[in-house]
Formats: sequence, structure tokens, C-alpha cells
Amino acid sequence: MSDIKFTEEEVSKLNQLKTDYVECTNRLGEIEVQKLLNAQRQAALSQAHSDMIKKFEETQKEEVELTNTITEKYGPGTLDPNTGVFTPSESDTQGESK
Repeated sequence: MSDIKFTEEEVSKLNQLKTDYVECTNRLGEIEVQKLLNAQRQAALSQAHSDMIKKFEETQKEEVELTNTITEKYGPGTLDPNTGVFTPSESDTQGESK
């Protein structure tokens, strides 16, 4: 049997296929790394979201506790947070005058 020599065009096409496979393999690797990084970012965002929901719920609880404490101390009314002035409600001031 004698060796068969491919044409330059055939060798060129084979080399191009090899190059294409290497490029696809490299690009697929890059895509997988990006997917991993995105999954890590998503996990971090989910954790931050959960943390903020917990903080929001804790803040609501603190607000209710503070409101109850203030109402027990001063009675019902409204507080202007800008001035710090508490105005008792009408029914409360009428109750005091009776």
C-alpha cells in the first residue's frame, strides 16, 4: 500500500475543522464560567434580598413596639417626626377635661 497525500484544500479544511473545534471548546468553557459567575451573583442577590426582608420585618416590629410604648406613655395622638411635637388625639384631650 502506498501513502495517500491529501490535497492542500483537504488539509486546509481539516485544519479549519480542528481550529473550529478548539474555538468551540474554549468558548463553551468561557460560557460555563460566566454561568457559574452569574449563579454566584444570583445567590448573593438572593441572600441580600433575604437579609433585607428580615431587616424590614425587624424594623416593622420595632416600630410597633415603639408605637405601643409611646401610646402607653402619652396616650393616642400623632407625632410630627420633623419637630418632635406630639399632639394628643381629640378624644383623648376631651377625656381629660371630663
